[in-house]
Amino acid sequence: MTERVGLLAPQLEKSKVWRDFAAAVDRVFTDLGIDGARDLLASLRAPLNLKDVVGAEPGGALTALDVIPRAERQTLVRNAELLGFRFYDSAILDAEDYVRLCMFLGQYYDEDKGTARFADFMGFMANVKLQVVPTWTQDYVTFLKEGDPGIGVPVYRGGPWYPTTHVVLSFGLGKFAGVDRNSLIEFFYYFANINLVLWAIEMTDDASMSVNISGAGTLDIWL
Repeated sequence: MTERVGLLAPQLEKSKVWRDFAAAVDRVFTDLGIDGARDLLASLRAPLNLKDVVGAEPGGALTALDVIPRAERQTLVRNAELLGFRFYDSAILDAEDYVRLCMFLGQYYDEDKGTARFADFMGFMANVKLQVVPTWTQDYVTFLKEGDPGIGVPVYRGGPWYPTTHVVLSFGLGKFAGVDRNSLIEFFYYFANINLVLWAIEMTDDASMSVNISGAGTLDIWL
């Protein structure tokens, strides 16, 4: 039963009349099932069912996310939509991804959206190692990843090379392997800062593979 006496201002809490009133409200809401229904609705919005989970003791092992009871995936998808995440290809994320999304999306919107940390959030949410690498150019036709030895003298040293807002999305092969290219592009633009242009997607594993998607209708692959 909810104890609404805790909602009273300090001066009112000192009064027996107000304490009795709060207790009476508690009994009415409990008897009518209002508090119970409210708790059920709150549980529907909760990404994890933590009531049966025992927290790890200090220095003990952490509980694996995949063994914690959670809401059904479709419920998690709907919850994410209520939070503002309406990505058209929900199949790109599994249930555990949606748990993280529902738990941290609000914090991301409040603190990190529009900053360079959007890539960190994308990687954390999808549980993949992900990096967004800027590119340099001297003619806005040929773009080289930052750190490429082919980049010449920068403009601030009298040369023709300068950084751009064209970027390369780089991640390890694994979870996104085989994912539709357009889904990855849309996924990037859903989170990316508005000034960024996705020039290429680079999937890396034992061998490096780069997929050029710079406005091309075909898929060019270099090994």
